[in-house]
Amino acid sequence: MDMKGTLKREIEIKTDREIETEGETETEETERETETDRDTNRERRQEERQRERERKQQGRQREKRQKEREETERETDTGRERQRKGEERQKERQREKRQRRQGERQGEKRQGRQAERQGETERETETERDRETEKDRDRDTEKRQRETDRERETETEEPEREREETGTETERRERKETDKKL
Repeated sequence: MDMKGTLKREIEIKTDREIETEGETETEETERETETDRDTNRERRQEERQRERERKQQGRQREKRQKEREETERETDTGRERQRKGEERQKERQREKRQRRQGERQGEKRQGRQAERQGETERETETERDRETEKDRDRDTEKRQRETDRERETETEEPEREREETGTETERRERKETDKKL
């Protein structure tokens, strides 16, 4: 029995071990499956979150692009409006320039005639001024001449008086005649 008993005993131990290992294996398998399920679920949730993030990001990008398009359209519209206004202003400036030039040409003709008239009147005025200036100069010259003549006369009269008083009658007559000639 010993042998049989030990053998039985060994078989029982082996079977117990196998049962234990089988139980452990099942438990481990269940745990592994549970972990795998958890991992799979975790991965699924992460993928879903990622997809959700991507959807949101795409939505934001769509909105951003839409806003940019709208802004570009507004800018284009305002740009067109500005360009149109600028063109209008430029046309107005060109029209004003044409009118100004035309007015200047007509004005030049008028001014030319006026300038001619004015030039003539200025020339006449200048000629009159020149004449008056010459007259003034002549008057001044005559005045100076008279003054110098008076001075000479007074200078010559005094010595003549002295001579007349001292000289003879014939000498006096001769002097008077020469003075008259001067």
